[in-house]
Amino acid sequence: MEFLDSGKGILDTLEDPKKFAKVEEEFVKVGEYMVPLSMTSTRVVDITKDLLLYWWTSLKMLQTARFEIQFAFNHLKRVAHAYFGLRVKKQVANFDKVLFELHGEVQNLQNNIEALEKKREDIRSADSAKSNLTKECMREATVLKHAIASTGLIRI
Repeated sequence: MEFLDSGKGILDTLEDPKKFAKVEEEFVKVGEYMVPLSMTSTRVVDITKDLLLYWWTSLKMLQTARFEIQFAFNHLKRVAHAYFGLRVKKQVANFDKVLFELHGEVQNLQNNIEALEKKREDIRSADSAKSNLTKECMREATVLKHAIASTGLIRI
């Protein structure tokens, strides 16, 4: 592999070099073709969207300098598809994890609902078994709920 001069000579051949001034990566010659150096050493699982954009910009700069690099754009498209596929797989795995946790929480809530409904039924059955006492308690609650606790304690 033959390393080139960080692409600076290529910038001189462009009509508007400022457009690509931030692209300072070294290019490497692979066979008869030039590609960004980081493309030759980065694993697909380590790619970021910024790196994809950087590669595209680098390749666009080479294309503007009249290099025949359509093969590299085709390969970059394939790599970008792999990148997006990996992101989708990761998101699906995250959603699966969250859904599993939420199903557990829903099950706990259903168990709590069943326990509360059982307690309510127990109270209702106790209410019907002691209906007279319950009616008296309800009547006193209505009469005394806003009164002071000592009201009616001493009668003069």
